[in-house]
Amino acid sequence: MRSAVATYCSTDAPDTFTITSVSSASSFGYISVAFKKRADQARFIRHTIDSIGGNFIVAGDFNDIQGSYALRTILGDGDMHDAYAENAFGPAITYHGNRFYFRIDHVLYRGDMEAVDIERGDTPSSDHYPLLTTFVMNGENEASE
Repeated sequence: MRSAVATYCSTDAPDTFTITSVSSASSFGYISVAFKKRADQARFIRHTIDSIGGNFIVAGDFNDIQGSYALRTILGDGDMHDAYAENAFGPAITYHGNRFYFRIDHVLYRGDMEAVDIERGDTPSSDHYPLLTTFVMNGENEASE
């Protein structure tokens, strides 16, 4: 399986940061093999999240839509949040290859932060659109009001 990942993080203003992630991977020949592999990877990621604790961001190409087993596994029992579900309106397309149009790229997070904005960017060099997400560290938001 070939895969490529590019991640960019920038600080736009004090107490905020933006993460851009673009990722692509080739598909498996059999859906059941791909499903099992993604399920194994999701359990590994969830185990890693649980073992590290604290602030955590998982972003990238999940090759799965919202509501899938892999996404539900990583989200866990409510400690992880889906930045798109909390900040966007309506359906979105992050994958546009092979005439398939889905949101299979996700930004999940937990901890002492809040996703306050998410936008889908455009990039002609990939079959995925990037998700540009802005986070604010909790406590700082209330201090500025």
